[in-house]
Amino acid sequence: MAAHISKKRKRIPSDATWCLHHASSLSLKSFVRHFELYDRQYSQARYRTILEKYFEHDAKASLLAELKQWNLPMDSTVFWKEQSRSKVMSDTYASCSALVDQIIVEETPHVDRSNDSPSATTSTSNASISQNETNWENTSTNNTSIHSNAANTIGNSLPLSSTTSFNNDNSNDSSSNESISPWLIHNINVTDLFRTYQQQISPTDSTFKIETDLQEILALSDILFLAPNEHSTLKSQVFGLATLHSLCNHILSDLMETTESTENNRLTDDEFMIITRTIYGIDAKTKSVREAKLDLLSLSARMTGNKAGVVEGIANLLTKLPRNRLLNLDKIGEVELQTTYYDALLSEIIANQDRNVALRWANKSSSEEESDIRPDAIISTLIQHDFGHPVGFGEVKPGNSSTTKHSVCMDTLRLGIASKRAIDKWHLSGCLAFMINGFYISFFVVRKQHKHLYTMTEIGAMTVASSVSELHSFASLKNIDMLSNIGHCFWNHCNATDATPNVESTSIDDGLVIPISDFYALIDKSCNKARGISSRY
Repeated sequence: MAAHISKKRKRIPSDATWCLHHASSLSLKSFVRHFELYDRQYSQARYRTILEKYFEHDAKASLLAELKQWNLPMDSTVFWKEQSRSKVMSDTYASCSALVDQIIVEETPHVDRSNDSPSATTSTSNASISQNETNWENTSTNNTSIHSNAANTIGNSLPLSSTTSFNNDNSNDSSSNESISPWLIHNINVTDLFRTYQQQISPTDSTFKIETDLQEILALSDILFLAPNEHSTLKSQVFGLATLHSLCNHILSDLMETTESTENNRLTDDEFMIITRTIYGIDAKTKSVREAKLDLLSLSARMTGNKAGVVEGIANLLTKLPRNRLLNLDKIGEVELQTTYYDALLSEIIANQDRNVALRWANKSSSEEESDIRPDAIISTLIQHDFGHPVGFGEVKPGNSSTTKHSVCMDTLRLGIASKRAIDKWHLSGCLAFMINGFYISFFVVRKQHKHLYTMTEIGAMTVASSVSELHSFASLKNIDMLSNIGHCFWNHCNATDATPNVESTSIDDGLVIPISDFYALIDKSCNKARGISSRY
């Protein structure tokens, strides 16, 4: 045996060798593209390992600093979305090609070989060759045509990626049906229109003006904002007003469907007259507040459906509201607005202890894990001695001199993104959101309609009573029926289809969720009262 055994030199992996050879121009992007990597977490982990293990200290420090800096802006998010889309497209075309090949095999005429024999084959060889050449030409033509048609069909069906979209999907599930089938409303491909809308979004200056660009900023997060007669200029140009009206009506008819159960939410003439006379009795001072409240509670106890909760909420307002309106709104803060003017009403409509659902004015993140959105209100399920998953969110602005349209639009943006996250994590069929601006409240329902396409639809808006003396104008037949329908929509459409959380869809730390601060960075911080005065959103 030799006295000296030479140690076998450890071989450097090929990817590390490539990185060392291209150290002068190395970056994570070039590394990923060269080795055709699609998984974000694996790619970053492998890249860091190579830098730590094979690079000297100065070069390693410089490249790691560049990596950290590149991960901060939105360029990295757009890049990984493109990688994810490329993977989906590659897998889809591969599946499409296999299917086309199978179709070609099945559709190509088979040669009758029942009389095949050496002599028969020899005697008919020339004819067979001639026939095969003809069949081959036809098959080649058909093959090209079929491949072209299939590629066009699949390409049109897949959601196109916008270079400005903030979608962050790391799941390469090319077999998902929702990736293939577009969302069609009255034979209109809403999916393609929405992708076109996303691709045309760009700020007028270096940043977005949220007073006028709220709907476009929501679209960058894959949320199509819909409110009757409240459509932005760009959205109207892409979709067309007729299509938007049809889309709004379709979604509203689905959410507020009229069935035998919803008819129970409508007040009868006798019930409405009792409510009206009871409130009038307080104004005429023929009834005390407590007597009127007892009459309304007795009426609600005899009712069925969601209208009972609305009447009970109005009864609660009798003992919560001041008798006369407070003229100086600057003295009313968010907390007082929540507890005095809204909780008494909303807690009877969108909360129910018997159903283990509570309305919380928490002003904190909606779950125990770190979150960068702290809504003023959370509608949560109750599980034994703890809060469960959220099914709705609310934001409050006092509506006084401190409130601007900029701040209201920022809250609306947070509501949309928080609702979208909750839908993804808790598999909700829908999520309720409400925006309070002084004594005006708007209700929205956010739903997932298609992969990378959510809708945020306004289902109701009204001015609420600021005093007992104004309660008669608030308790109109229109408002009571609207609140009853909103309650019906919430209890029927805002629930979890699977209470198991999807932990891969809401973790901010690992980059799977776009931080809300990234959206803030695109928005002009200055306020201008002249902006967006012709629309509510």
